[in-house]
Amino acid sequence: MTPPWKDLRRPGLRSLFPLDMEAEAPGDVVDLLLRLGQACNDAGSAVLDAQAQLAHAVEPVWRSSRDADRDDMLAWVTSERYEACRDHAERLTAVYARAAAMYAVCGVEAASRAADGLAPQVPHPLPVVASDVLSLARIQVPLLQVPERAVARQWRDHVPKENAGLAEDHKALLAATAAVGSPAVVFGEPHTVGERQTAYLLETEFPSALHSYASGCVFALALMCVPGD
Repeated sequence: MTPPWKDLRRPGLRSLFPLDMEAEAPGDVVDLLLRLGQACNDAGSAVLDAQAQLAHAVEPVWRSSRDADRDDMLAWVTSERYEACRDHAERLTAVYARAAAMYAVCGVEAASRAADGLAPQVPHPLPVVASDVLSLARIQVPLLQVPERAVARQWRDHVPKENAGLAEDHKALLAATAAVGSPAVVFGEPHTVGERQTAYLLETEFPSALHSYASGCVFALALMCVPGD
């Protein structure tokens, strides 16, 4: 019952709301979570592609001479290509973070309502951006645990494993949040990425962990909405 293919450290694809479980969740909530999940998958895949382009751009920089003539076209293209690929990868990382933050906050809020015996609802207004999550991670994306009473009897044996997975994902999220050294505002406003003057790339572990935790919360929501026999 644990969602497949979850690498907390890397961007990429995560499981969407499992329609095949026939969960009786409100349609507007499911639609929102599916769209947010797909947005995160698209952004995460784009980050992976951008990272691959950046890796290819780095190699010629290493090969080029430090004393290369700035008027040399090959040296200029090598440098400009690297800068463009780096900016592209970082901006997509910020885009990924913004999508993952909204997905995580919506997912944990909807699942928390189900855990409390309430009907899941679409948050109004839609929640905060990634920079807010960085500042208040424990409040914006609290640890979700599934109570046995919220799950149909035939699925209750799976609850301990689900709760362990959620706890692991949440621990990884807090660790990734604590490790961020970039200004929080960059994760909320992708267009500001180019203003950073640092020697390190924008951290992908933060949006990746948000995405993984969101996917786990959405799966837990579906589990709590499966009707009993």
